[in-house]
Amino acid sequence: MTSMVQLSDGANEEFNTSSLALKQQLASRRRAEQALLATKRRLQRLLDSSPAVIYSSQPASGYSIIFVSDSVRQFGYQPQDFLDSLDLWQRCIHPDDSAKVLLEFAVLIRQKHWTFEYRFRHRNGEYRWIQDQRNLLFNEDGKLVEIIGSWQDITERKRIETALFHEKELAQNILQSIGDAVITTDASGCIQYMNPAAEQMTGQCLLATTEMPLSQILISDPASLKPSITHTLETAKTVRKAVGLLPDQVFIVRDGHKYTIDGSVAPICDRANRVIGTVVIFRDITQHRVLARQLSWQSSHDFLTGLANRREFEQQLAQAIATAQTAAAQTATAQTATAQTVIPPVSASATAFETNAQNVQSASQTPSKRANASFHHTLCYLDLDQFKVVNDTCGHAAGDELLRQLSSLMRQRLRAVDTLARLGGDEFGIILRNCSVAQAASITDNLLKSINGFRFAWQGNVFAVGASAGLVELNAQCGDLNSVLGAADAACFAAKHRGRNCFQVYQADDQDLAKQRGERQWVARILKALEDNRFCLYQQAIVPVNPVEGSVTHYEMLLRMIDETGEIISPMAFIPAAERYGLMPMLDRWVISHFFADYDYYAQHLLSGSPQHKSIYTLNLSGLSINDEYLATFLKEQFTRHNILPQTICFEITETAAIKNLSKAAELVEEIKELGCAFALDDFGSGMSSFTYLKTLPVDYVKIDGSFIHNIIQDSVDSAMVECVTRIGRELGIQTIAEFVENNDIFLKLKTLGVDYAQGFGVGMPSPLDGTTYHGTHFS
Repeated sequence: MTSMVQLSDGANEEFNTSSLALKQQLASRRRAEQALLATKRRLQRLLDSSPAVIYSSQPASGYSIIFVSDSVRQFGYQPQDFLDSLDLWQRCIHPDDSAKVLLEFAVLIRQKHWTFEYRFRHRNGEYRWIQDQRNLLFNEDGKLVEIIGSWQDITERKRIETALFHEKELAQNILQSIGDAVITTDASGCIQYMNPAAEQMTGQCLLATTEMPLSQILISDPASLKPSITHTLETAKTVRKAVGLLPDQVFIVRDGHKYTIDGSVAPICDRANRVIGTVVIFRDITQHRVLARQLSWQSSHDFLTGLANRREFEQQLAQAIATAQTAAAQTATAQTATAQTVIPPVSASATAFETNAQNVQSASQTPSKRANASFHHTLCYLDLDQFKVVNDTCGHAAGDELLRQLSSLMRQRLRAVDTLARLGGDEFGIILRNCSVAQAASITDNLLKSINGFRFAWQGNVFAVGASAGLVELNAQCGDLNSVLGAADAACFAAKHRGRNCFQVYQADDQDLAKQRGERQWVARILKALEDNRFCLYQQAIVPVNPVEGSVTHYEMLLRMIDETGEIISPMAFIPAAERYGLMPMLDRWVISHFFADYDYYAQHLLSGSPQHKSIYTLNLSGLSINDEYLATFLKEQFTRHNILPQTICFEITETAAIKNLSKAAELVEEIKELGCAFALDDFGSGMSSFTYLKTLPVDYVKIDGSFIHNIIQDSVDSAMVECVTRIGRELGIQTIAEFVENNDIFLKLKTLGVDYAQGFGVGMPSPLDGTTYHGTHFS
């Protein structure tokens, strides 16, 4: 009994021990199961949250998918779709990628890891790019037991890669095709890339220059104080923005020649904004520089002579005036007080160069009050004499060659600091810098002597030319650019009137020079009046002296200017300036066009009083219009446009103008008479050989000069002259008109002498053609 009890106790203890161990095992198993469950849940959460599709396949299933994560829904499929259809994956591969994928899958068997990209069909039919990564699992015996992989949608990445590729291709194409050279360097300034333009400009190839310092390609002048290209690279990297190359900072050498470039340097930064290199863009501007210099030269120089042109001359003259006036203002009042050079009158027996000697001596005796010569410059305005003879005799080619030779001669006679310019035609301007009037007079005198001694040979002909000049001192009192040029022009004109081959120093108190300057100012007023249409026509009657039935009354058209206030200006005030400065042809055409435009109104209502009354209307032509080769064409166009009967129009020129260019005058008279118009010769008898010209000029009327009419009652010689002109005119079929008929006694005298027509204040005062009464009218 005792032993059984002992056995029972031992069994209980063993049972308890086993029971405890079992409980512990069960608890450990439950913990492991819970841990496994937690791991599974965690893994599921990872699978659910991962954008990648996780799948598995086994050789035992023929490599069909046996598991696929829920992420496959992003492609429009359910996981069960792949379990139910073993070949669904293969059928979803793009046809163009299928063969490649299956081939690579066969290669996969011999590798442990494999990644490839292909297009996978979405359930909606759209193809998406995926990245397929597969890992192979082997057992201890090295046998493949499972393939685990993932699909990652990389469509957006592919789109970005394609866009980047296209951008890269575009950039490459641009770099390959642009004319600018492009070179990139690393952070140390060594070349990494050159486009074809850079290779062509530098004469180097990318292969040979890779890793070469850029400073070996873009060279700096050692003698220059400008920074090297290396310094500019560092500057761009430091300031982190583009830096332009300085003019002539660097250049390239190709084929032994130096070429100038222009460009800029900019830093290249990575995503972290770290500077990793630079890009240099440049272009060859050698030819551009040459062309720019040529254009600059052409814009400032006369093409024919190589001298400065008028534009450049006026700029330099304005600067010279400014510097002279500024310097003079800084001197003492006593130094800036400038005494005008006094040129003594030239005697009738003095030669041109004797006159110049007087001018030089006079200029050198200028009072000592003149400021220091270094404060002053002198303008010389020079006009050639007899140049037109060469041009008209031998043609423009000869004239051009003469100008070239004279320009070279004058350059040799001037100082290096002086500026010689061709202002137009045969006119030249000279700025004599830091030169007193006395010095300028001496230089000009020598210059005129050289020109006078020059002989021009052309095709067997030899010509002598001369020049006249005007000098103006540039000082505090000289005025502005226009004033100085006007003064020089007036002085030059005065020199021409004194006998040519001499010069005149401008004096503000010289009345003749003041008159010429006034004429120059009239030019601007005339042009402005033409622009504003501020001219009007007056008429003065020319009546028959012995009227018979059918006699014709003439009306002469007279030009007047209207100033800005409406006052009528006498023609004697502006006609001399218009004649001297070549404006008369413009005024002649103004008269013709305006009279023709209102011809019917004037003829029917103002002049004749009755449409049936016969009248002839006389229009004056200036001497300059005689040389207008297009005048006849203009007249034909005016007659046609306004439908005017030419027989009612008479054109008139002065005898003096006709004699100056007799052959041209004869041509003009013939052309006008062919139109059907009449022609009159004004101021007849004022010349020494008036009767001779009547045979040459086929005129219809001669106007006897007023100097013979004015004293015809008291002077028997004048009376005889008028009678003689009348008789000769009648023999030649030319009718006579007496001017300056101021009273009835003269009119009756003309009757007895047989004069045909009379004109003057005693017959009729000039009156406005349109009937308008202008205030403040005055006549000379």
